[in-house]
Amino acid sequence: MADNFKDREYPVVQYSLEDEYIWNKDKVKETDVVFIAVPTPTKDRKFDDSVLIKAVENTKPWQRIVIKSTVLAWTVEKLQKLFPDRYFFHSAEFLTERNARDDVDNPTRNVVWYTEQSKEYAKEIMDILPDSKINVICKATESELGKYFGNFLLTAKIIMANLMYDVCKKNWIDYEVVKHIAWTDPRIWESHLSVEFEWGRGANWHCFPKDLSAFHEMYWQSGLWHILLEAMEMYNVQLNRITGKQLDIIEEVYWKE
Repeated sequence: MADNFKDREYPVVQYSLEDEYIWNKDKVKETDVVFIAVPTPTKDRKFDDSVLIKAVENTKPWQRIVIKSTVLAWTVEKLQKLFPDRYFFHSAEFLTERNARDDVDNPTRNVVWYTEQSKEYAKEIMDILPDSKINVICKATESELGKYFGNFLLTAKIIMANLMYDVCKKNWIDYEVVKHIAWTDPRIWESHLSVEFEWGRGANWHCFPKDLSAFHEMYWQSGLWHILLEAMEMYNVQLNRITGKQLDIIEEVYWKE
């Protein structure tokens, strides 16, 4: 994202733990707008925003602070209360790990959400983002859930594809033909229907397991419970464990045992 801003001739200060940028920590406070893109992991089934809060502590009053990390609903409102002298926004990243730079340069949509305190500056943030045909400005809680909704639906699609694959394999049916019939329906499309990879099966990488677990946590905190969420998580963990797929990620989100 920093590279994209540089290409569009914005003055940019980058701070991160790499040697090239680690000395820029205090320079962040000299900027007008701060984009924060840090990990928000789920550890032992609990959402962890400690790194995010630590990053916010390195800002100053009256800066516009745009959170890029995926966060639970009400996180931006929580930050606004913790740091009432700053203006908070969230603009979710809709990136794939394999095509991150291209996804930044050519976003499918831009979403900026705001708190009541930062509402008047939301269009200012939208105007500096890379161009997109779809631009949405809304309340913080709406878009926080919107980000999870997308990853939740894609995770569910992967899990359902694996269930169908199980049936096909058990009955000597060619799953690829079944998949082709399904994705020719324009409402379904082909993405996230592939099942077997050289690194294993199941929904993984750095978004799907943690976001599914975090959504489950939000669901439970809302006073709700559903066996479907329990079953989805159990089945996905089972797929990853049996095929040895990125077990370090699964173990962080859930538990080694």
